[in-house]
Amino acid sequence: MKIMEKLYKCKNGIEEKTQFFVGDNTRVHRGWRKASKERKQEQNMQSCVRKVARILNCNYDHKNGLLLTLDMDEIGINKLISKLTAEQQEILRKLRTPLGQIGTWAAVGKRKYPDSLGEAIEAALQALRAAVDHQVTLWLRRIKRKYDGKIKALIVVSDMDHETGELVRCHAHIPLMAEGISWDLLRKEWKLGSVDIRQFRNQPDYTP
Repeated sequence: MKIMEKLYKCKNGIEEKTQFFVGDNTRVHRGWRKASKERKQEQNMQSCVRKVARILNCNYDHKNGLLLTLDMDEIGINKLISKLTAEQQEILRKLRTPLGQIGTWAAVGKRKYPDSLGEAIEAALQALRAAVDHQVTLWLRRIKRKYDGKIKALIVVSDMDHETGELVRCHAHIPLMAEGISWDLLRKEWKLGSVDIRQFRNQPDYTP
């Protein structure tokens, strides 16, 4: 058994190194072990992190780079949910906490439910994420029509709290590059909630 290393150098000079094990004769496939579901999910997650970090390191800088978070307010989230199937609407309604706790959702895990119900929950959440992604894409098109310049943007829709891992109201993170773009324009064109805007930090590596 030996370790191989793959090196990729980003535009800003950051070197991305990936190590992996291979046999002494890489043409021999016998004896390879299939990764467990959990291990494969972790590998996929780490692969996604590396891909996004590479995109940021090759295309973004602190001078014109902005990190946007597009949140959904109560009216906005209800508008999107109303367009889903009746079954999906009912599932999402049960996941939500009482109205007095606006913005929060009940923490759920598939392991707490029969497989069939767990699949139904994930299908409903996936449909809602897709609806949010579509609205963010439309928002970006409106921005491009009104901004006379080049825009680079990466859309990441999420319904998970990055610190606790719990289910939260669907939202979108968008690293955006656009020289001199109006922050008022970015906020005005998002009709379903609020927009938080922060400038990229001046750091050599955006992987963190």
